[in-house]
Amino acid sequence: MDEGRSDEEEELEKKLPPIPDIPQPPVIQSKLPKYPDKGETQEAKDARRMGLAYSLPIMLVAPVLLLTIAGAWLDEKMKTSPWFTLAGVLLGLISGLINMIRTANKLNE
Repeated sequence: MDEGRSDEEEELEKKLPPIPDIPQPPVIQSKLPKYPDKGETQEAKDARRMGLAYSLPIMLVAPVLLLTIAGAWLDEKMKTSPWFTLAGVLLGLISGLINMIRTANKLNE
């Protein structure tokens, strides 16, 4: 007889039915049709590249403007002029240049 078990627990265990085996879950396989590979025409490639090229200046200017405005607002609230504004300009230039470089690399593909 187990030391930690009482007679009542052993009797209850004898009355309970055995635990059934749990079935394995089914394997799910995708039955979707494959995407047709039509290939991209030269006009479509040129249009995509032109759209990316037109967005390059915005990718540089937008972060600089937004972070500069945010820095100026923080300077006004905390009376620490011009430190947050300068930090905003610097962070905006860095993030804008990183975005431009990534997009320019997509243009070269």
